[in-house]
Amino acid sequence: MATIREIAREAGVGLGTASRALQGSGCVSEEKRKRVREAAERLGYVPPGGDGKKKKQPSERGTGGRRTSGAGQKGAAGDGGAIGVLLPDVSLPFYGNYLKYVQLELENAGYRTMIFNTLGQQRRVAETLALLGEGLLDGLIMNADAAEDELAQMDAGRVVSFERMLGNGIPLVASDHRRGGQLAAKLLISSGCKNVMIIGARHHTPVYADIRIGECSRILKKHNIPVTGVEIRSEDYSFQSCGELISEYLDRYPWVDGIFTDDVEAYCALSQAKKRGIRVPRDLKIVGYDGSEITRMIEPQVTTIAQNMPMLARTSVEVLLKKLNGQETEERYLIPVEIQKGGTT
Repeated sequence: MATIREIAREAGVGLGTASRALQGSGCVSEEKRKRVREAAERLGYVPPGGDGKKKKQPSERGTGGRRTSGAGQKGAAGDGGAIGVLLPDVSLPFYGNYLKYVQLELENAGYRTMIFNTLGQQRRVAETLALLGEGLLDGLIMNADAAEDELAQMDAGRVVSFERMLGNGIPLVASDHRRGGQLAAKLLISSGCKNVMIIGARHHTPVYADIRIGECSRILKKHNIPVTGVEIRSEDYSFQSCGELISEYLDRYPWVDGIFTDDVEAYCALSQAKKRGIRVPRDLKIVGYDGSEITRMIEPQVTTIAQNMPMLARTSVEVLLKKLNGQETEERYLIPVEIQKGGTT
């Protein structure tokens, strides 16, 4: 009896495309659907139940082959298909840490992980989405800027967003950044800050994490604490550029006595403060965000708002598997954050 893999090869399409064409589900062009069905007829393919017997669903790529109910249900690694993880740059501590836990969760669920870095190149998003559309990826966990036409063509039934507000029926998994902004403001206020600089990043597609910036700023202003907001272009981001920009900001705003930013920028701010003879935390308080190991690698250790990376990864995979199995999902999944005390406040 012919398999879907053989039919896909005969029709010259991806496994996922062949699976969707045979099941009559998902987005498949009429031309490809016709090629798949003709190939199936030539090879004598019999659909499940077509001969009166229950045929085991194939475990190749495609949503028809897996019926995993959650990331905790273990399958043999590699016996399923591949899940793509699209991130800006896994060399950055936050994304590298997230990827580590996502890969472990996918392995436990029987999937291989395919890693894609956008590195500021929009074409890489389009290329990854094309692989999803062709069925070479079962699903996609995505944190990247996406153009409107890409969002419109995206198969929302096989995508979960990590941090990006993609809309289009795509579930969002993120930390509770509103609470994170509140905790940061509380730390800065209780530390006696009178002038605070908040450093954010500029994105084309809205990022849920930006809520923490607005929330922290709102609370500080409510307590009559002036806020200076500055941005770092996400597409130009690197460790070197980060250090240079932090140095520039400290020169431009010498009156600042408090900084709230991501962990890497917090690390750079502490390093630049030491070079200038600025005493931390006496003259400058620094609050980071993420809870990366980098915050424990310098003295004093950075006070930060820690995200629960294992839980973020586990939730991302569990929600994606629900999507692939046709189960209902919520619009947002928010994971709690907590203060990780250090010596910078």
